Amino acid sequence: MRRVQRKGEEEMEAFIKQRVPKKVEEEKVKVKETEKEVEKPKPEIKTKISEITKHLKTKGSITSMEAIELYGATRLSAIIFSLRKKGYDITTEEESCVDRYGHICSFARYVLH
Repeated sequence: MRRVQRKGEEEMEAFIKQRVPKKVEEEKVKVKETEKEVEKPKPEIKTKISEITKHLKTKGSITSMEAIELYGATRLSAIIFSLRKKGYDITTEEESCVDRYGHICSFARYVLH
């Protein structure tokens, strides 16, 4: 059985050698060699979670409006929830202000301890 398989493999290799030009095989080897030689470091992938985490570590707190304006993070509460699950000690402080129409509005400020 193995002899039959080997014979079939040999026939297949001979067929490929006839059909595939040597230049293509050489080019493939050169490409593989250059890929091995030039291994670029992977760039740091910035996610909204990593950006919010970095902001909390440097600034200490963040609000939803800051997250939207700075990072485009529209679901800050979900990000804070996942950070809390990872073990970050983040508290929520209720704040209020008067908006441009004169209405009192309240919002949360998340503080990293």
